[in-house]
Amino acid sequence: MKNTLEIQFRALRAPRVLKKSESGEPEFVDIWAIHHVAGSSHAFSIAVKCGKEVIDEAQEIKVGTLFTVKGRLDQTKGHGTGFYHTFIRADEITDLVHSKKSHPPKEAQPELPQSESPHA
Repeated sequence: MKNTLEIQFRALRAPRVLKKSESGEPEFVDIWAIHHVAGSSHAFSIAVKCGKEVIDEAQEIKVGTLFTVKGRLDQTKGHGTGFYHTFIRADEITDLVHSKKSHPPKEAQPELPQSESPHA
């Protein structure tokens, strides 16, 4: 595909549903994310917009998730402001790595008496 970029991001928030189908299923979501420039202290935040093709992968993203996007840069003009908003339209989302903070706590394991411990 022409003019496609591949870039890695960390999610700043969970996906936000922008459009639902008549049955209530998400059809279009956006994810605010940040890209850290390698070897630099610079970071850029940008919206990643996801349609039906990648909706399942997008819904797996939580705050802090590291993910790779293949897609195209796009712009829309803000209503009434005249400012242009730049975003990435995702064609593919891969390499999801969830932050330890984004995982729910594991259920507490019952303490076994010393004699029942498998390592005793």
